[in-house]
Amino acid sequence: VAVPAPGHSVPCVGGAARHAARGFAARDLRLRPHPASVRAAGPPAALATAFQTFSVLKYRLADLWNVCAVNQPPVECYKRIVAALEAKGSAAAGDAAGLLEPGEASARDAAAGVSLHWGPSSQAGALPVGEVEAEMERLGLPKGVGEWLGCAHRVARAKAGEGLWYGEAIVFGNLTRGEEAAALRDLLDEAFARDLWARALCSFADVGKGPGVGHATHAMGKQGRVLTLSFLLEDPWGPDGPGAIAGYPLGYLKHNAYANVLALSGFDAVGDTPAAQRVEAGQGHPGAAILVRLPRNSETVRTYLRAVLARAADVVSMEG
Repeated sequence: VAVPAPGHSVPCVGGAARHAARGFAARDLRLRPHPASVRAAGPPAALATAFQTFSVLKYRLADLWNVCAVNQPPVECYKRIVAALEAKGSAAAGDAAGLLEPGEASARDAAAGVSLHWGPSSQAGALPVGEVEAEMERLGLPKGVGEWLGCAHRVARAKAGEGLWYGEAIVFGNLTRGEEAAALRDLLDEAFARDLWARALCSFADVGKGPGVGHATHAMGKQGRVLTLSFLLEDPWGPDGPGAIAGYPLGYLKHNAYANVLALSGFDAVGDTPAAQRVEAGQGHPGAAILVRLPRNSETVRTYLRAVLARAADVVSMEG
């Protein structure tokens, strides 16, 4: 695509026929002359107008060619995986369940109903379950949920080389309304962002709610040195939940939580249509992400979660 700027000579313009003869899908696009107000403002205004035109062309061409115009593959993977999981008769649902439900790369406290799942990141090589388990054995630790989580952070830190640069706790459930939601956010701010990341890892982390923060998280995850905890509340509303949407489709939050972990681990939905797509590895940046299942947001669960995060911080701080 050759776009001439009015008033300037562009040698390649007019060559669409020549390029078409060589097998390229080429087209000449001629811009209208800048209005008098832009010309009077001088080169800065003309440059801004030209860049705006370039942006419009870029996104339109990306839409036509079904490519990502902004080089954020995990964002596009995330959206495709959600669409595939939401599709009726989805084959991708079974793929996701096989990776993010009890299996080799998981840890669970049956009494508390809390579990960790990092099958996608293990398969992608960011958090291999064998390396996490070997770290636990090297430190002589019991295989509790806190120990698994702490050693996962140690492995991620070691693989990063220069250390982990950013962490995020994303809660798929109510993190806004009511005292219980505020208590959970405060807990994660303190035990996750402050104690585990700022103090133990000497790095920075934040707390957000899904699926709203997914886009930014995936953009950052592509850069590496990031570890994300994706919290899925099996009962997302709790006593402070909005009764008016008692029939809310809980699968939507589950699918977004699954897609968050899968996309950050380099997975994508591959196939012609959402219903026919399968979840496959090796499609994007192989980042580190862990799904954390919580039965509900209650004082009992929060007390347990605080202890898990405190234990993880202790494990991260161990020498050796």
